[in-house]
Amino acid sequence: MAGDALSLSGELFLCADDVVVVGEGDLNEVAAAAQLAAALGGPLLHPHPQLAAELGRLKPVRIHLIGAIDVVAPPTAEVLRPTISETVEAARSALGVSAEIRLPARPDATTVIETMGAIVARDRVVLPQTDASVSTTVADGAGVDPAALIAGLARPTSSTSIWLVDAAQPVAILSAAATGRVTGATVVAYNPADILGNPEIGAAPGSVSQVRECAAALVQVAKERDLATVLVGENPASQAYVRAKRKAAAEAAASQIPSVPNSSTCGGGNSGVASSMPTMAVNTSSATTFGLVSSK
Repeated sequence: MAGDALSLSGELFLCADDVVVVGEGDLNEVAAAAQLAAALGGPLLHPHPQLAAELGRLKPVRIHLIGAIDVVAPPTAEVLRPTISETVEAARSALGVSAEIRLPARPDATTVIETMGAIVARDRVVLPQTDASVSTTVADGAGVDPAALIAGLARPTSSTSIWLVDAAQPVAILSAAATGRVTGATVVAYNPADILGNPEIGAAPGSVSQVRECAAALVQVAKERDLATVLVGENPASQAYVRAKRKAAAEAAASQIPSVPNSSTCGGGNSGVASSMPTMAVNTSSATTFGLVSSK
């Protein structure tokens, strides 16, 4: 997930005055951090070997570290270390709202669903309660039911950007919702077995054969719809291929990803966001399968 978050940040943000960084282990911390990132209009990132480089590129004025983590920060950035309650309060202040929903200390599907609702509505915040005797880590079994997430996050939308995220990855769902807020994207939880399968292929859903054939079909759809770029996986050869296509598109005066900022407000305002946004993102339980589809 940390690598995916970096990829999204690189695609969507030219710069960011505020960057929120949180570990991936505590779901309550992630829920608080996601609200703050969405409220401030900045990326939500996680510890990663390339994090320092991304922070250097974004040139943040403030870096908000949630939880017991450390980063190599640019010398000009102010590093803040708020608690969960202080993080939620900062989100409330940024949004200018007073409504608050209090969540149980032990996170479950409701934690993700209510946090997502607050991020989308921007009329309230959610505050996970703290209890030292209760485990809030994802690794310890936070009790997040994927089926409940799929049902709870399924709602009509008029958004032109749909991001599909594996329902078994609640941290990824919150991270995508926070960072994708600047694009107006709708995040939908799904079961990869329901989408990475073509009934005409005699292989198990999610298998290498299915992923390969479905990826090929996605590329074909992109060509038919004149979409700019499709990238599935982290294969170096594929990345080189996409870079070459982007260069060719630029030479042909076609659109690129990212393009120009909607506003050059970094350095005292808010975030500089690329004007060419992904219209669909796919994240699965496989760390090597991540796709972005972007329109002109």
